[in-house]
Amino acid sequence: MAYVQLTLLCVASLCFLAPCMSMTPEEARVVVWKTSGEALGEAKAKLAMLVKATQASATTPEQRSCVGRKVGFAFQDAKMRVYQATMQVVQFGHDHGMDVASTDVETARKVVSEELSKVVNSVVKDNEQLFKQCLA
Repeated sequence: MAYVQLTLLCVASLCFLAPCMSMTPEEARVVVWKTSGEALGEAKAKLAMLVKATQASATTPEQRSCVGRKVGFAFQDAKMRVYQATMQVVQFGHDHGMDVASTDVETARKVVSEELSKVVNSVVKDNEQLFKQCLA
């Protein structure tokens, strides 16, 4: 119970400081790019686990070789798709004159994170299919 109260106190005090204050366009870009970096790190971690699992499932040298050839493509694909999604978010905000002054940092981070999470999940799903081709 004390832990929950302490957590609520910390969140409330943070809310009265920077994270809940409105932000400038430059701060909005920082939020977008920071969240983008986090999403790319998540994509790379998930792909690394996928590669390990696929290599562990490979039973022949040909299958392992196939997985090895596709690893670089998978990571490059993840980087490209996260970057493209980030640029789309930035461009959308710029084109539509989004009023970032009325948006708090946490709301912006949540929206951007949700969009990039969709991209990360798509990248992992698509590359999972790519690696399964090696095991067929």
